[in-house]
Amino acid sequence: MDQDTLFILFMLVVGGLAMMFRNWYTNRPKHYLISVQLINGMQFKVIELDPRTKHGSILIAVDGCADIKLIGEFGIEKIDHKRNITVFPLSGGIIKTIVPENPVHQKGLIAAFYKQDFFDLLHDAAIKKARFRFYALLPNGQKLKSHELSFSSKNLLFKPDTGKYN
Repeated sequence: MDQDTLFILFMLVVGGLAMMFRNWYTNRPKHYLISVQLINGMQFKVIELDPRTKHGSILIAVDGCADIKLIGEFGIEKIDHKRNITVFPLSGGIIKTIVPENPVHQKGLIAAFYKQDFFDLLHDAAIKKARFRFYALLPNGQKLKSHELSFSSKNLLFKPDTGKYN
């Protein structure tokens, strides 16, 4: 074999490895931590799983809750441009699974639902993709709330800025 043949074989191997790495990287599951709030020793997290895929989902997790039966319901608060709040409960609707986060210790809950079901709920309630926040309602009336969130033009969750500086 001469040098040209070895060079071509080497480039084919490098190209094949690059394509395999790209395929692995783009197909692996991705999750993004969108919002974390610490409230009275509890963490309220919003996590987006595989946001760019057709089966993307949203997880709402409550950590550090001593008794998992404390969570009354999950929901969203829609915030319009005049800062009026409209509440829509998610429990019993689009939330398909509410499971203990750590079954051994029983110190938290995870509520999961598909992003497409969430979009359908927003469409059925005649809500434009405006600002909203997720909440978990405790039986004592206290709400654990996430940051204000919105959807980008590519349907990715993000925390919009307030537009006020200094």
